[in-house]
Amino acid sequence: GKDFFRVHESYNGESYIPHANHPIEMTSDMKPGEASKSLSRHNKLVELIGGKVNEIDVEAARRIFRTYPILKNYQTDPNFPTLESVVIELDPANPRISIAAGPPDIFKYSTFDFQNGYVGTET
Repeated sequence: GKDFFRVHESYNGESYIPHANHPIEMTSDMKPGEASKSLSRHNKLVELIGGKVNEIDVEAARRIFRTYPILKNYQTDPNFPTLESVVIELDPANPRISIAAGPPDIFKYSTFDFQNGYVGTET
C-alpha cells in the first residue's frame, strides 16, 4: 500500500517547503466536474476538519480526502479542481496540518492545530 501522505518539496522563492499531496486520486468518490473550484474544496475541508481535528483518525481523514482530493493534478488536467497542497508539521509538541487551495493563493494556508482545532488562515 501507498503511504497516506506523499511528501515533496517546493520552492516558494525564499526557501524549500515540505509538502504532502494526496496519493489516491483514483479512489476519489468525487466525479470530475462535481466541485467547481479548488477553493470550494478548501472551504469544505475547513468545514469538515475545523474544530474537531483532534477527533479525526486516519480512516476518517482518508474518507474526507477521498471526497475532496488533494492531488496537484491541474498540470495534466486543468478541469480537475484540486487543492494545491497539504503541509504536515510533525512537531511532537504541536503537530499541525495546513491546506492551501492553490492559484492564485498558492501559499495561503488554512491551518489546523491537533490540540486546539482550527488556527486560521496564514500566508
